[in-house]
This record gives sequence, structure tokens and C-alpha cells, in this order.
Amino acid sequence: MPNEMDKEAPSQDAKDFIKALQIVIEARSTENAQQMADALSTTAGVVEGIRRIPRQRRLPKCCDPVIIKGFLIAQDLSKSDELDMSWMQLSPAQVLKVVRAVLHDSPFKISSLNISGNSDITVGTLSEIFKLREASKPKRLYLFGCSKVEDVRRGDMASRIGMDEGAEAFNSYFPADLSEFRPWMANSRSGKPRPRV
Repeated sequence: MPNEMDKEAPSQDAKDFIKALQIVIEARSTENAQQMADALSTTAGVVEGIRRIPRQRRLPKCCDPVIIKGFLIAQDLSKSDELDMSWMQLSPAQVLKVVRAVLHDSPFKISSLNISGNSDITVGTLSEIFKLREASKPKRLYLFGCSKVEDVRRGDMASRIGMDEGAEAFNSYFPADLSEFRPWMANSRSGKPRPRV
């Protein structure tokens, strides 16, 4: 899903980041990726680059050190209580690594996770996230547009994936029978909608 950032030309810092990342991708070298990650500075250009590239294409596993460091820098600069990985083409393993790294870093007080738009996220992936000791902190989880979990009722999601009591998960669930959202329309005996008067 495109956003305003996708329409604007990248800054020079972001272009430099993207160019360096392209070299890592072509080399398919985790060692090169780790060197790049170690050299990244806390700049808006890095954040812009890490927000642009995964929206456009999936990054190979060798890029994981750069992805993780990029998200750590993004959280550090934003001071946000939300970890936003929405509409990014990250594999379930990459999502898990980013969540683990960001939640493990104690200065970040993450109260919500946004993984909307990721078609590879499953109930199993989410269960793995909430098995992490650090994952007890988030109280809200956004999963809009995640096709593999959109059939799970919102009220059931939190308990199915192991979120703490009182935590909420929001997804694109929409029941075939609207009486679930409008119980006053159902006849309690027959389960059929009441006739209009």
C-alpha cells in the first residue's frame, strides 16, 4: 500500500543508504550486511531508507542485520511507543527478529505493534512473537490486511496468540453473518434476522 513517502523523491541520505544496501543485496553477504549495519549512523536518511525499501520488495535473509539496525535507529529517533512494520514485505522470520531486537532494547517502551499489510503473517508467527519474554509489553496489535489471519475473530485473536489479558488485536475480520456485529437484528430463538416492522 503506497503512502506519501513512496510518492516523494528520497533524500540524499536515503539514496546513499539505498545504494549501499543494493551492494549488500548483490553480494548476498551477511558479513557485508553486518559491516553496513555496524557503520550506520542515527540519521533520518537511514530511517527513510529502511521505510522505503521493504515497502517495494522483500529483502533477502543476508540483509537481516541492516533491517534490524535500521528499525532500532527508527525507534530511537521517533521515540514512539509503536513499532510500525506496516505494509513492509518482511518475512515472518524477519518480523520476529525485529520485534525481538526492539523489545529487548530497554529504552524502548513499546505498547503497540503494527504489522498490517503483511500477507505472510500467520497465527503461528504471532504466537512466536508473544512467546518472547519481552513481548508482554505491547497491549495493541494491528493486523489489517494480513490475509492469513483475517478470518480470526478479533475477540479470539489475543488469547489464541498468547497476548496478556487486557491486550487487544485488531484485524480485518468481517463475519458473513452480520448479526455478530448487530445482535439486535437476530431472533434469539431462530438465529434468523427479525422481520422489519
